[in-house]
Amino acid sequence: MLSKTINKNSEIRQSLSQVDSLVSSGLTIKVACEKLGIAKPTYYRWRREQKPSNSSDAFQSQTAQHILNVAETLFAEHGLDVSFREIGRKAKVSIGTLSYHFKTRNELLYQITDRRVNQLDEKRYKLLNEAVARSNPLDLESVITAFFLPGLEAAQSTDTGLANYMRFLGRMALDPSEEMQSIMSRCYSNLHKRFIFAFSRALPDLSIEEVYWRYMALTGVFVTMTQNPNRIRRISSGLVNMVHPEEATRKMLPFLVPMMRSK
Repeated sequence: MLSKTINKNSEIRQSLSQVDSLVSSGLTIKVACEKLGIAKPTYYRWRREQKPSNSSDAFQSQTAQHILNVAETLFAEHGLDVSFREIGRKAKVSIGTLSYHFKTRNELLYQITDRRVNQLDEKRYKLLNEAVARSNPLDLESVITAFFLPGLEAAQSTDTGLANYMRFLGRMALDPSEEMQSIMSRCYSNLHKRFIFAFSRALPDLSIEEVYWRYMALTGVFVTMTQNPNRIRRISSGLVNMVHPEEATRKMLPFLVPMMRSK
């Protein structure tokens, strides 16, 4: 009996994957189901039954990942006002398919913001941990480098998805609306807390309020640099290029360190 259940679940997952692949190629869910001989209500029932209770459906489906990739690119290139209809047109999926995977526009924005958090911050935490192990009190340059360098590397990455994410993230960070700032807080509050604590250790003579002010200035520079890493080339008429993130970080440390340390 158990083996029959396992086989049945395996067949269902395979069918769901086939539908997702067809939808990713441009078919609607209805047409994809018809091609595979599956009733549309059955497809949605299987989706509900197969969805783990502790996981977002956005990470169960090739179709959802395709939508996230397309939406991330559009938001990065054109801003956060891109409509569901435009995303659906570019992704070649129906509004119904979009709404099935992402009930609201804010949910879509949250999933885009959240899915690369670990990818971006893994190296930040690694560099920060190395700095903590290396010196006491913490070296300020090392803390700034741990925050800046991984972001500059991502902005200059040959992985276009990661580079697009950094541009998207800059747009989210600069949007003053409560909805967008709430999404950013959900995704990055732990990062901010960890670096505020690190900076307070590296700057023991400053009050926590002063550390927060300096951190705001630091993150402002960071967003500007990662939002448009080629801006310095245009401003300098080609004299300066931010090609190598490590070199760019070294160039900025002489003014970022005094900015954080000044009294």
